Amino acid sequence: MEQYPVRSDVSGHNHGSGPDASALILAKSLVIAVAVPLWVAKNGLRIFVLAMLGTRVDRSFLTGKLHHQGGIIYFLIALAAILFLIWIARYSNRNRRVLAETHH
Repeated sequence: MEQYPVRSDVSGHNHGSGPDASALILAKSLVIAVAVPLWVAKNGLRIFVLAMLGTRVDRSFLTGKLHHQGGIIYFLIALAAILFLIWIARYSNRNRRVLAETHH
């Protein structure tokens, strides 16, 4: 069987190694490391807001719609924060790649 030469830049042989892969792994690790504390902070914020509204505005906030169905609001806030972190990670990775290309 005859072997044909395949360029490594299109074959995928070098995929997953080198500085780009380590930067991507670092970026993903940072997003995961931030997601768990963000989840805890999101729930803390939700409890704080409901407690303040329930004690300072009206007790019905403690059993109302905001308590039972308002979690989506805080989920969207946390999701926006995570998406922002992913955007920052991609942007910084893209800048590193551009800088590396200009120095070579």
